Amino acid sequence: SAITWMVGVFFFFLVFSLAVVACEFGACLETVALLDDLEPERVPDYETGFQRHLRLAKRAIFLTQRQRFSGLREERYLVSGDEEYPKDGYATSQSHEPELERSSLYSKYTQLSCLKCMYETLDKPTRVYSVEEIRDIVPFVTNSNWSLEKSYCLSRNSRVIYSVDGPSALTEGQVMSTMICVTVGLLLITVIVLGCLYWMDTPAATVIVLGLFIVYCCAYPVIKSSFHIFQNYKHIRGVRKEKDTEVSALHMGEGGEEEEVDEGRVMYQLWETVTVTRPKAWVCWARIAIDLVVFFLFPLIMLFVSDNTAIAILYLFFGFFTGLRIYFDAGFILSELGSLDGINIFSRNAEAESTGSNRSKAPLFTSLRSIANRTYKRKANQALLAKARTSEVMGNITRSRSAGRWIVVYGVMAIVIVVMFLQAAGEGDTIPDGGRPAIVQLKDFYYAPQPDLPYPTCQLTKGFTWKGSDEPSPLGDFSYMAAISYEVPTVAQHYLNTWFGNGTAVDEAEFVDHYRQETNTVNNPVYYKLISFPEHPGVGVVAIRGSETMADFLVDAQLWASAFLAQLVRAFIPFGWLWTPILDDLVRVVNFVEDASLKKVSYYRRTTDFVNALLESNYTYNGKSFHTLRITGASLGGGLAVITGAQTRANTVAISGLNGALSRHTFVPPITLDALNTQVMNVIPDRDIIARVGDRSRLFQEIECRAPKNSLFACHSMWRTACELSYTCGSGDRPVMCQCVENFGYPEPIQNGTRSFVDACAEEKQKLQAALPNEVFRLD
Repeated sequence: SAITWMVGVFFFFLVFSLAVVACEFGACLETVALLDDLEPERVPDYETGFQRHLRLAKRAIFLTQRQRFSGLREERYLVSGDEEYPKDGYATSQSHEPELERSSLYSKYTQLSCLKCMYETLDKPTRVYSVEEIRDIVPFVTNSNWSLEKSYCLSRNSRVIYSVDGPSALTEGQVMSTMICVTVGLLLITVIVLGCLYWMDTPAATVIVLGLFIVYCCAYPVIKSSFHIFQNYKHIRGVRKEKDTEVSALHMGEGGEEEEVDEGRVMYQLWETVTVTRPKAWVCWARIAIDLVVFFLFPLIMLFVSDNTAIAILYLFFGFFTGLRIYFDAGFILSELGSLDGINIFSRNAEAESTGSNRSKAPLFTSLRSIANRTYKRKANQALLAKARTSEVMGNITRSRSAGRWIVVYGVMAIVIVVMFLQAAGEGDTIPDGGRPAIVQLKDFYYAPQPDLPYPTCQLTKGFTWKGSDEPSPLGDFSYMAAISYEVPTVAQHYLNTWFGNGTAVDEAEFVDHYRQETNTVNNPVYYKLISFPEHPGVGVVAIRGSETMADFLVDAQLWASAFLAQLVRAFIPFGWLWTPILDDLVRVVNFVEDASLKKVSYYRRTTDFVNALLESNYTYNGKSFHTLRITGASLGGGLAVITGAQTRANTVAISGLNGALSRHTFVPPITLDALNTQVMNVIPDRDIIARVGDRSRLFQEIECRAPKNSLFACHSMWRTACELSYTCGSGDRPVMCQCVENFGYPEPIQNGTRSFVDACAEEKQKLQAALPNEVFRLD
């Protein structure tokens, strides 16, 4: 039933979206057709219906592009209500001078003398009407409907009329409260943002620079506008008292129009926008051609050529309707005509019918009137319905503020992905600058098990004992092996000798290199180790490295982004947990369009192939083969271990690994929930956000994270997890690590010799550097 409901909602919104696009397209053609009345010389004496539709569509595209790339200028005026409002606004009036003018960088760019071949400067600027003017929306604020919430949330460019005289006039206290509320609210938000950054240990210089940026670019303009409202209010009230006149309203906002409430004198401030430059016709058509070729045809052809048919079809579908919305935008055309109230949609056909013109025989594509013609008989009602629908669609969908916010969000996401991709393409699989941190281990110190009830999985038994032995495997060993998967072979072998004892565990780097050369996977960026145990022939551990390069983080996004978004939606909608049973199906639908070639090179495909080659194909090198494998990994490596373990049925311990319950149907081959519940265990520290992505399966171990509460990602640390297990479960016969105390704040271990802890760490650091002179370590 949940799936049926979801499918029904999907098709409802699909039909609704198509209806909106049709309404926008029809409104644009209707609006362009109005220009036939204003410029009859452009209209042929006779044309067929198809020719007329084609001409209107061509002109709509051109006008939309011309207005979109025109250079604009905003002008502010302070005028008296006694004056007669100019026909085309104050910006085009010769008797009014603006108090303030402002232009965007793009507008200034279009006025450069070297670009005269591309842009023409208008001798007389033309008015550009705002969405509010087109919809003829002018909200009034009086003492009865005034509220701090409305005043605070109001955009500083909105068209608003404030009543300042008469029974409904705002009081000075209300206007003062508005100014104080806006000022304090914005400053409070700024302090909260900066406080959060400081709480997260952001460098002080960054906090200061960001604070100045927020205050100057965001808070200061709004506070200044509110203060100007208060000043204007007092000024108008003072004029009234001095001259004994009735001032009824103060109009402030972008593109305002005066509407007198009482007889008397009115003063108001308004912003008007004018077009100062326009791109030439060839520039508009050239940009359209570039957009069509670069952003539509080329990607579409490449998708089909690369055999990504599913993505290509979706791209074609969404690209077509996105193009309709971009190139047939009635808002850009109406911004030159003015209010919808002054437009007579049906005047053309009425005139044509009365005169018997041949032009009336060419029916205009009017999707806006299709419903109205079936519902209403009178053309006046049809016009009102068409205008109302156009107004609602344009104001609440096409030009809504939320649409602009989503564009910014998606734009930022796209920029981040592009930057990550470019960085991934230019970097190699190298050791970080300055080297890796040195893992200094002490054998003459130990942690005793904590007196509290330890984690039940401190010692792993069923499924993790080595063949022929009943000895349990410490959970800390898997955490340690997952962590050293980041190290080069020489360093990893040194660490293994220190942790397990000389010759007890071996990094089979040569074995792995030989396999990757034979399978032609040397250049695949996934990195994993095979650790063998000579005392247990045929037994090994595959340790998969986690995120190290930018390409690794892109893999994280590829495999788990849809699952994370599904969890995010579930968390924010009421009773979101009700949809848990079908979330995995929704994630599968989202991933259905994933590039097939991208799936073929996914990291987990290489690790699964490697494990299958050893277990099923009995891959042998230098006389070594493996019949029992355990898998481990941390972070991304833990997520890959989860997938590979479930696919190969090899017992797995993931450390802070991403989970596979929601994405299980998207992998190749898909994995079952039973495999996740029986073969895979995930160690999840407290407050580790990443380890909770994808919904965990049945087997998991939550552990304490002793990192400061203000460190958002400090709990997602494989070495911190290794220290927690060593401290809580007891180190046993394994060494303890100096970084547990120095970096993570754990108590000093118990001394089992003559050296102090500080001296022992200093000595072992020197020995480590001497034992591995060719390696670079960070010894801080």
